[in-house]
Amino acid sequence: MRTLLLIAALVPAPALADCKDEIKDIMDRSSLAGPYRTEATVKSETRTGVVRSDIVPPDGLRTRSEIGGKTRELVKIGPRVWANEGAGWKELPPAMAARIAQVTDSARTLAPNLVGDAQCPGTQTVEGRSYTVYTYKMDAPGGKVSSTNTLYVDPASRLPARIVAETRSGASKTSTDIRYVYDATIKLEPPAVEGSAKPKP
Repeated sequence: MRTLLLIAALVPAPALADCKDEIKDIMDRSSLAGPYRTEATVKSETRTGVVRSDIVPPDGLRTRSEIGGKTRELVKIGPRVWANEGAGWKELPPAMAARIAQVTDSARTLAPNLVGDAQCPGTQTVEGRSYTVYTYKMDAPGGKVSSTNTLYVDPASRLPARIVAETRSGASKTSTDIRYVYDATIKLEPPAVEGSAKPKP
C-alpha cells in the first residue's frame, strides 16, 4: 500500500458508540446522495486493478473493472442488468438480474451494521485538504473476511471523500483506495446490445 502523507491534528475522541453512529449515518446518507462516481485502486500480492463506478441512487449502477488483465463491465438500471465481459453487451435474464440486485441491495443495507471498533481520530490534512477522519473494522458474516478501514469525510457536505481499506481473507491481503466524486450530471443509459436496437430503460 502506498504511504499516505498525513499531517494529523488530533482532537479528543467522542465515545465509541457515538463514533459508530456517526459512521453509520454517513454511510446511510451517502447511499442516497448521488449521483456520484467512485474510482477504486485494488492491490493484492498477485495483481493490481482499478474499478470505476457511476452510482445513481436508488438503483442505478455502472461499473468497469480492469483487474488481472481482464475488463468487465456491468450496468444496472432498476430491475434490468447488462454485462460485458469482452464479447459485447448482453442483457441478463430476469432471474440472474434479480440475484445481482439482491446482492447489491443487501451489501448496501448490511454494511453499516458490520461496523465495529469505531474510532474518531479527528481532523487530518491529506494532500492539502482537510478531512474529518474515522477508523473502523468490518467483519463479514462467518468471520472469514475482515477489513480495517479509514474513512475521510468532507467536513462541509458530511459525505465520504475517500476510503482506504485493508482486507484479509485467510492468508491473503488486499488494499483498496476508493475516491468519491459527487456529480449531479451523471446519467445512466442502457448499453447497445449487439444485434438489436438500443433497449429502453
